[in-house]
Amino acid sequence: MGNQPAITQKQKPEAYQQLIDNTTPLGKYASTFGSGEVLRDNSDPKKYYFEITLPMKASVDADTFARELEFREKHSYPCLAQIHAHKQVLNSQCFADAHKVTFVMDYAILTLYDAIKDRIDKLDGQLLPEEQAWFVFDKLATGGKTLEDYKFFSGDLSPKTVLCFDNSGTSDLKIVEMSMVTPWRTSVERHREDSSYRAIFAPEQLENLRRGEFAELKVPIADVFAAGMTVLCTTFAENFEEFYNYTTYELANDKIFKRILKLKSEGYSDQFTDILVRCLTINPNERITFNELYNTIQDYLFPDRQRGPSVLIQNARRN
Repeated sequence: MGNQPAITQKQKPEAYQQLIDNTTPLGKYASTFGSGEVLRDNSDPKKYYFEITLPMKASVDADTFARELEFREKHSYPCLAQIHAHKQVLNSQCFADAHKVTFVMDYAILTLYDAIKDRIDKLDGQLLPEEQAWFVFDKLATGGKTLEDYKFFSGDLSPKTVLCFDNSGTSDLKIVEMSMVTPWRTSVERHREDSSYRAIFAPEQLENLRRGEFAELKVPIADVFAAGMTVLCTTFAENFEEFYNYTTYELANDKIFKRILKLKSEGYSDQFTDILVRCLTINPNERITFNELYNTIQDYLFPDRQRGPSVLIQNARRN
């Protein structure tokens, strides 16, 4: 499994401690991906962090893990939640003696899933305005393009793993993406361990689950389907679980089709519905990639980049 990593050089626990020393704990918070502590930055009271401790897989190479995590801490990616610091305890060359790692990452007021639930409670079948739906699409495409460019994959993209930084759910959005941190469990792995776990599965993942094959398809194209479903559910204020039978691993494709027809009848643009269809195509070989999705959205929303954002984006930011 390689040489034991030099903790002082690769894991830099002093950076973690410096960050903790400069924060004030505000209490526990249970997120959709784990429970942890909310911290406020003493230097910037408007800045908050989320500290979460996770168990590690026994099979993970410690040296690879430390190298990957250091890379993530040094770089900030558009529309991906930032990892700011971590601490880790090792007794051996691998995690066979299973230890834990504590991450300090971005904290947001709620997830997109929470925002959807809030809209379900307050609205009676009212759709999200198209300009705001485009804004959500744009943010997911930007984060997804980063995943694809770096050959990452989310593995668990859904409204539950998209952070919102205000109550509207349509301001700044960031994907909680931990795939480069090797031990992070994908949706398929979490479902294998706990059959009650609910996630957005692409059709090809459902096919594997029906066959009893739990090997993860570690390609971003499954995340594209999840992004499309996230936009669809956000637009209609629906819980994505209503589109799935998690016992037979079936997807209600007819229900998706009816939602897209509803968008057309409500006056949503052909550009919006066409690109949504390309995300939700059953055959992964015919599905749009994140780079194609990003470029298509940018060309539509920013037709003249010299003039800045289009009216659609400006309206979304005002609402």
